[in-house]
Amino acid sequence: MVWLDGRKLDMSKNSSGLATLRKLGKPMVPEQVNDLAVLLETFRIFEVDVAKARMPSAVAVSGTLAADAGNLASFLAYLKQSHEPIFDQILDDMRYILPGFAGLHLTPIGGAAAGMVVEMEERGLGGRTPLAAASFGTIRALALLAMLHDPDPPRLTCVEEVDHGLHPYALDRLVERLRDASQRTQMLVATHSPALVNRLRSDELIVCERDPATGASIIPAIDAATVRAMAAESDLLLGELWFSGCLGGVPS
Repeated sequence: MVWLDGRKLDMSKNSSGLATLRKLGKPMVPEQVNDLAVLLETFRIFEVDVAKARMPSAVAVSGTLAADAGNLASFLAYLKQSHEPIFDQILDDMRYILPGFAGLHLTPIGGAAAGMVVEMEERGLGGRTPLAAASFGTIRALALLAMLHDPDPPRLTCVEEVDHGLHPYALDRLVERLRDASQRTQMLVATHSPALVNRLRSDELIVCERDPATGASIIPAIDAATVRAMAAESDLLLGELWFSGCLGGVPS
C-alpha cells in the first residue's frame, strides 16, 4: 500500500509503487515522479527465451523487440520492411559468425490472425531450416544482433551473460556491435568470459565483487585508471589479467 495526502491506497504485491502513483494523474502526482517513471519504463532487461524466439510470431510486423525476443520473427520483418540496410547488416554479421549461413526468409502466415515465420538458408543444405530447428547458439546470436541493431532502442539495455552460447570466434563482432549500440543507448552487459574481456578496453570493464565481511556488492572493485596501468605494466590482455586475480572479481 502507499499513503497519499493521509489516504491509504491498496496495491497489488506485483505492482510497482511508482507505476501506481503515475496512474493517479495530476495534480496528485508531481511531474518529477512521472518523468522518473517514464524513464524507468524505457529500461530493458534483455534475456533471450530461445524456445519462444524459435517460434513464429503472433503478429506479422512489430517495431519493438520483446525483452525475451519472443517476437523475433515479427521484429526482423519490421527491420526488413522499414530499415532494410539494418536488416542487411544483421545478415552480414550472421554470415561472419555462423559458418554456412546464407540468408533469412520471412514468410507471413495466415489463419485466425496474421503472423510471421523465419527460415534460414544454409550453404550446402537443400531447402530451408525453420528457426524452430535452429541451434541454441544460432537463435541467441540472431536475437542479440537484432537487439544490438535496434534503430530505436530503450535508454538502457541490460544483458546477463551476453556471450552465452556463442562461439569464441563471434566475440570480435559482438564487441564491435556493442560499441556501435552504445552510441545510441547505454549498454550494461555481464560476462564471466576472459575471452570476451580480452577484447575490451580498460574504460569498458567494470569488475564487481562481494565484500567478504558484509556480503555487499563492490562496484567497481577497481578503478579504470588502475586497470589501465596494470595492463600496461604486465603486458597482459584484460581477460588474462582479470583471470589471474589481480583485478579482483574472482573467488578468493
